Amino acid sequence: MSVLCADLTKSGKRVLAVDLDIEAPGLGFMLLPQGDTPENDRRPKFGTVDYLVEHGIGGVPQDALIDFLGVSPYLGGLADVVPAVGRLTDDEPHLMMEKLSRALVEDLTSERKSVLDQVRTMIDALSASNQYDVVLIDARAGLGEISAAPLLGLGADVVLFATDQSQTFRGYRYLLAHMRQNFMMSDEGDWRQKLHFVQAKAPSASSRRLSFRERLYEICAEFLYDEERLDQFGQVVRAPFNPSPDELGYAVPHDASFVEFHPNYDAFDPTEDGTQLDREVYRGPYGAFLNWAWGLLGFVREEEVSLAD
Repeated sequence: MSVLCADLTKSGKRVLAVDLDIEAPGLGFMLLPQGDTPENDRRPKFGTVDYLVEHGIGGVPQDALIDFLGVSPYLGGLADVVPAVGRLTDDEPHLMMEKLSRALVEDLTSERKSVLDQVRTMIDALSASNQYDVVLIDARAGLGEISAAPLLGLGADVVLFATDQSQTFRGYRYLLAHMRQNFMMSDEGDWRQKLHFVQAKAPSASSRRLSFRERLYEICAEFLYDEERLDQFGQVVRAPFNPSPDELGYAVPHDASFVEFHPNYDAFDPTEDGTQLDREVYRGPYGAFLNWAWGLLGFVREEEVSLAD
């Protein structure tokens, strides 16, 4: 997500990036370096975990939101970042576990909002204060209320990154089965068409990426797609949502994008190696994904990268 943030801001897009992975923070650490002096310390006082704690008690005033936003020095001043953990907790790490346990419960106000509703309120409040072109939320692909999948309840497009390994697909069986059982259609349409996959650490040759697509289709067909049936006359009734294996498009979950494996990104930490967010460096391994992501966001990317081998 850091590379996507960089690419969007290099083209003048205003981005709000929120680290919602409060159990394993990462985005804030990557984009907001700790400084030796207050002047060059980019960490805000508070983070997502603080917002959830304070909102659960009595709310966060609009004028206090500035203390949750950090401006990354790597993104041209065009991206506001809400880290999972703010400076005060980062400097006093013994506070983290207590805050985490308090953040993951419903609030204590009379409205009794769920964690997801609190996240919705946070995003709406931050967006009202600033004019953003894009809001990106980093969350883990788990079964909990604060994981990526429930963000579909916010009307968001959810992008799940996966490697072509057996344990990846075994884990996604649990996730997709849970979603099929518990998620309902909404006024915003079929949530399944807002679920997308990206193959991480993918080989450069398209022929070597076929196995990922095939395995992904199998699991989507099992848990996401509708089954065809026979009517009373023995005629096949076409299922309302049953994409074919070769079907393409953003509304086809198994039509995955990819990020190529590259040794420059084997260990990702732009605070140590700022070149990882340079366009000339990331354009090769991330080019196809960025073209795809811009299209998903409804934008046309200035520098389209050919998808041919």
